[in-house]
Amino acid sequence: MTTTQLVTLALLFVGVSFFGYRTMQSSKNREATYANMPADLFHWLAAGIMSMLAPIFLSSIFIFDLGFLQLVLLAFGLFGFALLMMLGFAYFEMPAKEKAKREQIDRGWTEEDARTSGL
Repeated sequence: MTTTQLVTLALLFVGVSFFGYRTMQSSKNREATYANMPADLFHWLAAGIMSMLAPIFLSSIFIFDLGFLQLVLLAFGLFGFALLMMLGFAYFEMPAKEKAKREQIDRGWTEEDARTSGL
């Protein structure tokens, strides 16, 4: 493996880590998650792979000189791995979300809700 290929692999790893973390945080800001560490790890990996799919694919073409069949297998393999990571995320997230919904207290319609509703 040449120095260029090693540097490319290192940069892709850093990109997957950085963009996966940023994408995961953005997703968590839009919608709260209830499971902790294992679910976050699966979410981080899936988001990183999906956000870096194009750079991985392009570097495989221009730097690693993979053939067409290898590129197709790489694309489907990465997409399938990201899908498996999201299934792992769902495995940990669904029970935690259901538990949080059961524990949520319904306080009904309060005076504050009536004042701020605009009706």
